[in-house]
Amino acid sequence: MTRQKSVSPEFYDEEYFLKGTKSGYGGQFWPYTEEYFLPEERKFAKNLIELTKAKSVLVLGCARGYLVKALRELDVDAYGVDISAWAIENSPSDVKPFLVLADACYLSFFKDQQFDVCVAYDVLEHIAMSDLIKAISETCRLTKNYILLHVPVVDNGVDESHVSIFLNMWWRQQFNTRGWKTIYNRTIRQNDGIISSYIFFQRRQRNK
Repeated sequence: MTRQKSVSPEFYDEEYFLKGTKSGYGGQFWPYTEEYFLPEERKFAKNLIELTKAKSVLVLGCARGYLVKALRELDVDAYGVDISAWAIENSPSDVKPFLVLADACYLSFFKDQQFDVCVAYDVLEHIAMSDLIKAISETCRLTKNYILLHVPVVDNGVDESHVSIFLNMWWRQQFNTRGWKTIYNRTIRQNDGIISSYIFFQRRQRNK
């Protein structure tokens, strides 16, 4: 499933993240709050750093910055990017200085290979095909060692901002052809009916 245009950045507001009327977030079962999400992000951050030994991480689609907060608690130089002004404005005060309101297609303020790891978790599917290749190219440009991608490959249609749904093979091909090898690949069915892929890429070493 693809659509011609991404939704407006204003779509990602309090109703999207907390009330559950625009997305799978929110409501009483999955509230996008620090109390609910931060403990899980701390577990994720610990595992990520143990696996990659990263000193610096960029989180694309960071939302309210909980993963950035968890990473910085581990002394990782972590930053987040999100297109939602509401999410950035309503992030924890101690992590807000490390969050950037920006479009994932236009990240020229970051240097080439500035980050050891980039986490693109539930973000690229929100970008329409007309801009998606730009976002993928930027993700590859600014990352030195590893990219962790999480994307729905079969969608339930609940979130209208999911405008680019492709099969696992398509996503792997986009990164493989840009100099990245797949080192982990798993597809699972979630409780909400979405089928998602976790794909872990490592930058290929150039021949000496």
